[in-house]
Amino acid sequence: MCITNQFWQCFAEAAAANNSKRKWKLKSETAVDSELMTLLRKDSNLDERIVAHEFFLTLAACNTVIPIISSGKVSSGGKDEPNHDIEGIDYQGESPDEQALVSAASAYGYTLFERTSGNVVIDVNGEKLR
Repeated sequence: MCITNQFWQCFAEAAAANNSKRKWKLKSETAVDSELMTLLRKDSNLDERIVAHEFFLTLAACNTVIPIISSGKVSSGGKDEPNHDIEGIDYQGESPDEQALVSAASAYGYTLFERTSGNVVIDVNGEKLR
């Protein structure tokens, strides 16, 4: 896993090496702020971007929620989006608030998709962080 200050360089290298990004579709729709999404996707080391990255990484990782991945894949039907296979994901947890926070992190590209007794794995826009 990349150290925070080196994350964006590692992220760019991983994105370049990985042309086939995994895509996730939440069971429920979550609205996102376009300005915040743009900030998260910029290729820079701005303090705002690093803080936002750490915030969403914390939302996705620091909880007791269990990810439930659907067995089948859904084909995307969007006109502006290339045809990718999209895996369905839902979250179960003790608290609906925790589920909502993890779902929000996923909507911004920080998808918790695996939790074991020793590891939490998060897909950050195609890069797998453990």
